[in-house]
Amino acid sequence: MNQNLPQKLDPESLNQLPKEKLVEIIIEQSKVIRELQKIIFELQQEIERLKVSSDDFSVYNGYQVVAQQKCLAHLRRHFKKLIILPGLHNQAIGKAFVDLIDEAFTNYAQWFETLDSTSYNDWVNQFKSKLQQTLNQWIDLAGAKAGNLLRSLRDKASQWWYFLDYPEVPPDNNQAERSLRLAVTKRKVSGGSRSMDRFKHTAHLLTVVQTCRRQSRSVIDFFAQALLANSNNYLSVPSLLPKY
Repeated sequence: MNQNLPQKLDPESLNQLPKEKLVEIIIEQSKVIRELQKIIFELQQEIERLKVSSDDFSVYNGYQVVAQQKCLAHLRRHFKKLIILPGLHNQAIGKAFVDLIDEAFTNYAQWFETLDSTSYNDWVNQFKSKLQQTLNQWIDLAGAKAGNLLRSLRDKASQWWYFLDYPEVPPDNNQAERSLRLAVTKRKVSGGSRSMDRFKHTAHLLTVVQTCRRQSRSVIDFFAQALLANSNNYLSVPSLLPKY
């Protein structure tokens, strides 16, 4: 625990203290409370600065976003829930779009393995047409829940299907979520960082660790090279940027 926090005293002990000591304890506690309030305020400001909209909420919001790929895995879960939700045409709409999303994942996986852009682009042209036809078929017949999803697909098509034109961007954020798992585990075990500086240091270290893992590089070797380069101006600083 923080050593600056005042010692916890029971009521019986407090009753035995002289008034001067009680006043001293009250002043000490007031200082700690003000410091905690300052830290909370700073954390709230940092949270606001770092805040991003989740994929689930982005389905319905109107944020202007450029060059974003929303997570199709999240969207698929929404349509899966729609299949079992009572309502007008929910089952048919849910099944139709789950099938489309599954087709998209299958063909993207094939492109990722083969990098055959010609076959992929041929499929993309057919898929876009099928997607638009399915959307036109159901959007005016959908109930409230399905309608929200379909209007999002219509109005934010460039964000839901960005990967169709730019397959180097994956259609889901599964890899990102797996990369964050180490940070989440550390937070659960250690209780998180006790200052924003330590939070940033931890974020930088975990970024290096996960990036090295993603690139099949040795984390220890990277840190060793970075430390040597930092102490020797003749050595080049190692980079985490991928090499193509």
